Amino acid sequence: MVLSIAAFSQTIEGKWTSTIDTDNGPFTFFAEFKVDGETLTGKLWSEYGTVQISNGTIKGNEFEYTFEIEYNTLKHKGKLEGGDLKMTMTSDNGETEFTMTAVKE
Repeated sequence: MVLSIAAFSQTIEGKWTSTIDTDNGPFTFFAEFKVDGETLTGKLWSEYGTVQISNGTIKGNEFEYTFEIEYNTLKHKGKLEGGDLKMTMTSDNGETEFTMTAVKE
């Protein structure tokens, strides 16, 4: 019973953060997700600005969405695992894996 309650209490809804290594050094960004049925909406932001996510879907603990930066469409695909979001970003430059952690308010 306790395990099933814990599984249902985990959600990607809320605020998350990650720092990824780039050719220009570490890059920190944030995400805020909202879930309505199997629809995922939200935004990503950093010191450089904010982008809205598009085409967001969620099924169980797996989700995906796209967003645009400078006329390039990027795709994030993720899975909620152990309280973190295990993510893969796909772009014209290939794939990058990273982990997002919940922002404690």
